[in-house]
Amino acid sequence: LWAIYQCGHRVCSVCMLRMRRLYHNNRCAWCKVEGSRVLVVRTTVTATATADTSLASLWAQAERKDAPPPLDSMY
Repeated sequence: LWAIYQCGHRVCSVCMLRMRRLYHNNRCAWCKVEGSRVLVVRTTVTATATADTSLASLWAQAERKDAPPPLDSMY
């Protein structure tokens, strides 16, 4: 499982949970930008998708109130 921050950086989901729950640190592990939400996905998104519209569409799907989460969960 992978965690994708709102800035687009990807980290191991276990590392993300450890940072957010144990250390109360909601910042991206790479760029240190504060993020209130993280997408957790089963497979990694390619670098080009992260930089372009695929990541934006993942976030848009996750934010829809009437749709179930498109992936595993949101933290």
